[in-house]
Amino acid sequence: MSKTTRTQRLARLARGIQRVEGRLRVTQQLGSRLGWARLGVFLLTLAGAYGLGQVNGAAGAAALVVGLAAFGVLVGRHRRVKAIHERYAGWLSIQRTHVARAELDWAHIPKLPNFTARVDHPFETDLDIGGEHSLHQLLDTSATLQGSARLRDWLLATAPDGTAVKARHGLLDEMPVAFADQLALRARLTYEGRGKLDTRPLLAWMAAEGDGGVSGRYVATLAALCVITAVLFVLRQAAGISPYFAISFVIYFGLSLMRLRSAVGVLNEAFTVQEMVSSLYGVFSYLERHSWARQPQMQALTQPFHNADRPSRALRRLRLIVGAASLRNNYLVWGTLNAIMPWDMFTTYQMGQQRRKLARLLPGWVEVWAELEALAALRLFAYLNPDYTRPIITREGMVMAARQLGHPLIDHGQRVCNDFVMDTTRVTMITGSNM
Repeated sequence: MSKTTRTQRLARLARGIQRVEGRLRVTQQLGSRLGWARLGVFLLTLAGAYGLGQVNGAAGAAALVVGLAAFGVLVGRHRRVKAIHERYAGWLSIQRTHVARAELDWAHIPKLPNFTARVDHPFETDLDIGGEHSLHQLLDTSATLQGSARLRDWLLATAPDGTAVKARHGLLDEMPVAFADQLALRARLTYEGRGKLDTRPLLAWMAAEGDGGVSGRYVATLAALCVITAVLFVLRQAAGISPYFAISFVIYFGLSLMRLRSAVGVLNEAFTVQEMVSSLYGVFSYLERHSWARQPQMQALTQPFHNADRPSRALRRLRLIVGAASLRNNYLVWGTLNAIMPWDMFTTYQMGQQRRKLARLLPGWVEVWAELEALAALRLFAYLNPDYTRPIITREGMVMAARQLGHPLIDHGQRVCNDFVMDTTRVTMITGSNM
């Protein structure tokens, strides 16, 4: 079987881009029609309910119910179509960027984070490993700052670990290109256009003490006072006893105020990381569902996503808690809930419990994600350049031998490749003009 060439890979990418562009047009047209249909059904529902209501109240109410039900169906359908459209748009952007990387079209290759150049490094600047229009920029497909930093560290290693390099080669052999693209797409759908996701603030938030001094016993005490208040209120209404419920309510209110400021601080911090948690949820859920039954090395690397404490379950619970806490943005609902139950204190306590659990698990998940992103960058680079080869690492003396060695940052049509051998028996000088 003949080996796939770079030209064939680019032609395959071009055909894929054309297909996705066609699907984008279809979803855009369908979304537009559904938007107009929603508006039409809504207006017809109002007009029909009003008109029929003038003749028969029951008929008007029935028309309103049926119309709103139809409107709800259209809203759900419209949202699904919009989600599909966004996925196609994200996928198209990723594929176009692949073409830009293959053709060294720097204007359409995303820029790197602002890493500080290591001035004392023996080859970072001289060989264009880091910085603008560098090898790092050409390879880096990561969505997170940590994945980009991991790839940079690999590229700048002055004494590479042969065992680790061989292990990476094994992982790259097991990683499909489609998986690498999906990994980027999942993060892109929730973090598009805002640079690379930095998980350090979230890790710091998880590691910090965050229960605001609200213990389980404290919440239980407040809940008991709420129950007592409710019982006394019912007895007041049913049996006409004295309004003792006011005393228990005042005690409940006073105890709640003692921790309210610290609880509000905890909840406000949670709102600041809510978007990042959603980004992690999308990526981690995908990693959980992906099976590596026939790829033992990838299975071992992603094992933290398949343990009993799965990320999606823990992050879903955290999202629910943050969602419950966000009800305080509606003052009427928030005030009512806190008047009848210790809502803020309960959510603060649950937040602290979940943070302690995630502080133990999240660093491992983020570490694996960074490793996968760095590997995915190498896998995609190999896919776009099928004529490139990996180094064969041996322990037989200090020898470097290469056939048709060329610089990856020079255009394929202009690059001049040469054989090269370097060993300990001679001194070799490489100048800027022939490196």
